[in-house]
Amino acid sequence: MTLRAGLIGCGRIGFGFQQDVQRVGIASHAGAYAALDGLALQAVADPDLATAKRCATLFGAPDCRVFRDPAEMLATTELDVISIASPDELHAGHLDESLKVPQLRGVLLEKPLALSTGVAESLLSRIAACGIPVLVNYSRRFCSAHQAVRQAIISGELGEIRTVTGFYGKGLRHNGTHWLDLARWFFGELAVHEVRQSHARPFGVDATPDVILSAASGLLLHLHAADDRDYTLFEMDIVGTHGRVRVLDGGLNIEWYRVEASPYFSGYQQLVRWQTVSGLRDSLLHAVANLRDAVTQGAAPLCSADDAAQALRLACQAAAYLPVASEGA
Repeated sequence: MTLRAGLIGCGRIGFGFQQDVQRVGIASHAGAYAALDGLALQAVADPDLATAKRCATLFGAPDCRVFRDPAEMLATTELDVISIASPDELHAGHLDESLKVPQLRGVLLEKPLALSTGVAESLLSRIAACGIPVLVNYSRRFCSAHQAVRQAIISGELGEIRTVTGFYGKGLRHNGTHWLDLARWFFGELAVHEVRQSHARPFGVDATPDVILSAASGLLLHLHAADDRDYTLFEMDIVGTHGRVRVLDGGLNIEWYRVEASPYFSGYQQLVRWQTVSGLRDSLLHAVANLRDAVTQGAAPLCSADDAAQALRLACQAAAYLPVASEGA
């Protein structure tokens, strides 16, 4: 059986990245639907009708329909699964409208789930009532290289984790929740320990502060803000007693270090890089495949709406310390 898919939003992550000659693998929702068996893109919606038509022509089924208004698409097209790749402030509304589609079997939503915890809680109740899988694209969860990092932490391969540091930019809810979700996935439930105003500009009303988080083990995680006007920076550095892992270039590359005898001084040990692996290739391909398998085989979502809500709660708790972000939290 082929699942009939609809796409709301033909911007960069919905469609545009697939046209970038420098992209790494499948980098858009539209590209993933075209590349996978068992799925067909039957409808796309975007305010820019010309872009929507181009998306449908390049990646849609032969009879793919094109809309400006997502509500019209949802009301007039029979769809089994829906991808929501609209701007952040529209996610909650588009998800709420999608959940009203009677035959809907699953949703893949771009992050964040919503812009406030109250709206997120309301959506979780709606999702539970519908009883269908809703996945949120915190993309690193869907990639085997990041799954290997998590396994190394859980299994003790890295030893006792001594410290975790990282960088992000462009708003704590917009991009910061990527880091918060990754940290929670790696280290378990987290609490906001301290928040400091940073030099980095907010993303609209979404503040970009420095944040210190604490894990149940007592581990402190230090998240530093970077100003996106300078460059893009997203990293996580995990230092353990038996090794170190550095998530670099937004997760595109992951460096692994192990402890070896120092070649320079007798009796000393040092960290030596022993491999670098590609971390995010085809992330959306894996996310859409997980949606398909959750619908057709009952596979567990690798990132659920509840997972996304937990990351949003941390972001909103941190933002509440700062007047610039309290309006949206």
